[in-house]
Amino acid sequence: MAQRYQNGHLRCAKRKRGPDVWEFLWRDREVDGKRRQRTLIVGTLQEFRTFREAQNQLHLLKANINADLPISSVATFDELAEHYCRTELLEENKTEKTRKTYQFYLRQWILPRWGGEYLHNMKTLHVEQWLRSLPGLANGSKAKIRNIMSAFLLTQSAGTY
Repeated sequence: MAQRYQNGHLRCAKRKRGPDVWEFLWRDREVDGKRRQRTLIVGTLQEFRTFREAQNQLHLLKANINADLPISSVATFDELAEHYCRTELLEENKTEKTRKTYQFYLRQWILPRWGGEYLHNMKTLHVEQWLRSLPGLANGSKAKIRNIMSAFLLTQSAGTY
């Protein structure tokens, strides 16, 4: 059965903690045929002050949903890191020391800050500002973190995720 065109629903959601956000809701069909409600945070009300601004941000996302493609932009950085560790990090061209180093930087710095972040919300400027603000880290360590995150995101954009 072909999937219907998804317009979804955009709403303003009140939060107990943190700023109120714009949420996009739509239904997706699972592999077993069951329909599932999906929710994506588009951004905060400070980022998109009007309904129209939030709706404009959704344009690309809706195109991906309706093209029936895997929607990698809906994934979180946690999911991407898990995929990378399961597949790319286990390749033979990676030494055991490299694997341990990547996993250490992930646990210590990257995932606590970026783990729950949706990939489409991650902006270069925000990552750069975060790297500059890390306390007590040498520039070499910050470069290592940047390179690890870059490797993950390149894997995602190459379509292996």
